[in-house]
Amino acid sequence: NYFCGCTRFNFTIRSNNMIEDMFTTTCPMTGVLPGEDVAKKIYTLNMTIQYDKSKPGEFLEKGFAYNFPNYVLYVWKKTANGKTYYDRSLQMQCVEAAGKILFVGINFLARGPKVSKAELDEMFDKAKELGIDRYGGDRAGMYMVKHDGCEYPVSTDASVMGPRSDFPGPLMDK
Repeated sequence: NYFCGCTRFNFTIRSNNMIEDMFTTTCPMTGVLPGEDVAKKIYTLNMTIQYDKSKPGEFLEKGFAYNFPNYVLYVWKKTANGKTYYDRSLQMQCVEAAGKILFVGINFLARGPKVSKAELDEMFDKAKELGIDRYGGDRAGMYMVKHDGCEYPVSTDASVMGPRSDFPGPLMDK
């Protein structure tokens, strides 16, 4: 069972060294909690990514009242109409303090909301090859996000998003 689903990271370049990450998730997913009448809400959080073009794949993200380092460990690319674009990637965050690991986040990111079994197997194989399986990048440690019947905000404007803070808030009523 999944408590939240429809989770999405929508990255938009805003300047030469800043990307906006519009994080969206829906909680609870219908049928997870007792009774089907539980209202599910879309929650959003705009996080800010600072990056240095001289360090590809490394960036600092601010969200949840904290700055945390992110690393893109691997990118799968595809070509269509003569243009190459990323199709999927493996991303990892690791926050350490006083010699202890406080948080590890491993994201299997994809351009589309669903990937094939073969693509997902390929991602798990690459995670193992990179050694992140021992930090939760294996099938037992991963939370598989459902993407059925999802709705996502189309704008980050305050009229759509409502007031924002460093923590996820519900999307304003339509």
